[in-house]
Amino acid sequence: MKFAAIVIFSVLGVTSVFSGSVQAQSTDLESEAVSKASATSYALPIGVTLVQLNRYFKPRGTKRLSHLNLPQNWGQLGWRHEGTLGFISTTPFAASHPIYSCFVAGQEDFFTSLDVNCEGHQPFSGGHLVGYVSSVPVEGALPIYRCRIEWRKAHMDSFDPHCYGEVGSNNDGLIGYVF
Repeated sequence: MKFAAIVIFSVLGVTSVFSGSVQAQSTDLESEAVSKASATSYALPIGVTLVQLNRYFKPRGTKRLSHLNLPQNWGQLGWRHEGTLGFISTTPFAASHPIYSCFVAGQEDFFTSLDVNCEGHQPFSGGHLVGYVSSVPVEGALPIYRCRIEWRKAHMDSFDPHCYGEVGSNNDGLIGYVF
C-alpha cells in the first residue's frame, strides 16, 4: 500500500497562539516537513489502517488534546480543531505500540501516554485507546513528542523535540512515529 506523504500536514495552526520567534520556528518546521514529504509516496507497514490524528485546543487557558475526534459537546465548551498531526493506525502492526489519551484530574490537562494506566492519572473517557504508532523510524513517517509546559500545567504533542521553544517547556519523550 502507498500513501502520499503531503497529506500529513494539512494544517497546523499553532502559529496563532505562540510568540513571534516561536511562530517562525513552527512555520519553518511545517515548511521543512512539507518540503521533505512533497510529491513522495512511501510504503506503509503491513496491517496499518490509517486514521487522522488531530490536535484540538481550548483558547481560554491554551489547553490541548490529541485525538481522533473531539467529544460531541466540546465545541460548545470552546474547544477547536487546531490541525492534523498526521496519521496513525486503528490496528496494531509490526513494530508498533498503542498510545492512550489521559488527563490530570482537576487541571483540564490532557496528554498522550504510552502507559495504559496513564502514569497514575485518569484515562480519557472520550476514547482511552487512541491508536497505534510506529515504534521505529519508517520512511516518510515523522517523530512526535510529548511536551509539558510547566507554567500552564499543560501538555501538547509536537513534531519539534524542543517544543517550539515554549518557555518553561520540557520534552517528556518520543511518543512514536506518525505517517
